Amino acid sequence: MIQVPELLKLRCDRDRPFIVWEPFPASCRPENESVILDACQHVDVFSPNHLEFTALFDTTTAQFDKAELERRALDFAKSIKTGIMVVRCGEHGSLTISPNNPPLWLPPFYAQGAKQVVDPTGAGNAFLGGFTAGWTKTQDPREASMYGSIASSFAVEQIGLPKLGPDAGEEVSNDVRVMARLDEYKSRADLHPHHR
Repeated sequence: MIQVPELLKLRCDRDRPFIVWEPFPASCRPENESVILDACQHVDVFSPNHLEFTALFDTTTAQFDKAELERRALDFAKSIKTGIMVVRCGEHGSLTISPNNPPLWLPPFYAQGAKQVVDPTGAGNAFLGGFTAGWTKTQDPREASMYGSIASSFAVEQIGLPKLGPDAGEEVSNDVRVMARLDEYKSRADLHPHHR
């Protein structure tokens, strides 16, 4: 992870950037765990998807195991110390682990098999973009994770990019007011237990 120190050196006269790292899938292997942990010390958010994360431990089970994933994520996050870890779990939602907070599971916006899900390509990247926007606005890991879920919900509704609406003082995507969808998601997420 030589890029982060180099980035910080180039930006020495400016504020430190907020750095989100999505690991390269092929690098998520047991023999790279210590290198990845070292790299996590240089970023603000480490965000593998659940397949990438479990590949770090050579997990051979094909089934999604929420309890096992959370256990491993909590152990892993202890070594990160000050950063946030978000494991994006697709149709299973997301797990956010941050300092001084219990683990936070949030459901996906769309349930598995929902007809609105046309193409999942780019959903993880959209999640991280939404997470970063939410973090910039709120500085709250729960809120930022909700922004991420909403951003990914728009990404999966079509092949390619969502259709942006006219800017009339609020963002519209795929003919839906983005903040209205966020409010809907928040009310739904509040009906589910967030923490263990």
